[in-house]
Amino acid sequence: MLKIQPKTVIFIIVVLVIIVGIIIINVVNNKVNKDSNSYLIVGNSIILEKKGNNWQQLSEINDSVLEQKYTVKTANKTYNDVSVSYASNSWYYVDKNYKDISNVVIAYSNMKDINIVKHQTDWATNSDLSVLQKVLEKNDVSDFLRQTRKTVLDYDGDGEKEYIYTTTNASLSYTGEKERNVIFAVNDGKINIVEDNEEDPYMVMEILDIDGDDTYEVIVSKGSIDIKTFDTCYQIYKIEKGTWKLIKDCQA
Repeated sequence: MLKIQPKTVIFIIVVLVIIVGIIIINVVNNKVNKDSNSYLIVGNSIILEKKGNNWQQLSEINDSVLEQKYTVKTANKTYNDVSVSYASNSWYYVDKNYKDISNVVIAYSNMKDINIVKHQTDWATNSDLSVLQKVLEKNDVSDFLRQTRKTVLDYDGDGEKEYIYTTTNASLSYTGEKERNVIFAVNDGKINIVEDNEEDPYMVMEILDIDGDDTYEVIVSKGSIDIKTFDTCYQIYKIEKGTWKLIKDCQA
């Protein structure tokens, strides 16, 4: 009969305890992650919650938002285990060493790593406007352009610049004109009108790769142009092979 040494028995027991402990920890962590809400903060007033594949915009800050630990990204640095607070219409971030973090681009919790897509947004030039006016007139958007912003990036990975324009003829004073607000993209010289409405101006807020699949999500405000509040609506478009797909609209 095989005789097992006491030391061997103790060793086997210790190994089994460690294995069981690891299994329990993984189960608990998976349950915590499954039960925890996922949040994405962009800028000072946008707070989005993701449940499964669905996004919704929060109209207020609840306890769950403030209880999370966040990954925070500035233009050139990433911080983990960050605490957040919200006061006077602004987000505040403190790292695990209790130091303030400024110039935050995005913050997110319980999500895979999110990449910030390099891009540049500025007012469109006069040469842009002269070309755009002709394009818009061909698409039955004949109102003159009062405010037009241009975002430049390479969203299809071909090494060439693509352009996203948001334009409006809205004015702070009443003009009696019919309001027009348009988002359109220019890729390889082709014009794609993404959305056109008569109520709310658009503005590109941020461009991200949210799920690490090398396709980009464009977060667009729909409402106030320069002063972002919780009353401003935010939409998310996913760009796949040059095609824009709305994955979160203002009603969600």
